[in-house]
Amino acid sequence: MSIREQMETYWEGEAQLYNDSIRKELNGFERKAWLDVILQHAPEKTVLDVLDIGCGPGFFSIILAEAGHRVTGIDCTNNMIAAARRNASREGVAPDFRKMDSHRLDFDAERFDLIVCRNLTWTLDDPAAAYAEWFRVLRPGGAAAYFRCQLEPSPGRR
Repeated sequence: MSIREQMETYWEGEAQLYNDSIRKELNGFERKAWLDVILQHAPEKTVLDVLDIGCGPGFFSIILAEAGHRVTGIDCTNNMIAAARRNASREGVAPDFRKMDSHRLDFDAERFDLIVCRNLTWTLDDPAAAYAEWFRVLRPGGAAAYFRCQLEPSPGRR
């Protein structure tokens, strides 16, 4: 079984647990904090065409759509896409969610102004090929924001 197949199987089963944590972020300080960080690094346009790669339950897609941007969120699992659609509906936004392999994007070249992803790189079969594909769909002058979050123990705690 390839890494991609292993990741798809894993995340299909973890969708509900991950969705629970995303719901907490949507209701917490993280919503504004993440939006501010992303938009600080985004091209200066009133309305951005955004690709959220590995969107999971839709956190980035939702907050960026709520800010008025055109957002497409992709994920490799049906359960994550279903959770993203439910969450977006609850939040009153309608990003375009699609099941898709992040190594083989079904988009024309230079389609997006901004690409965002979080905690995804470790799941990639071939990171170099995936990044090349992502940059293929990024417009000249566009930006790609990759976030890797790792929890660290508080100072003095182990």
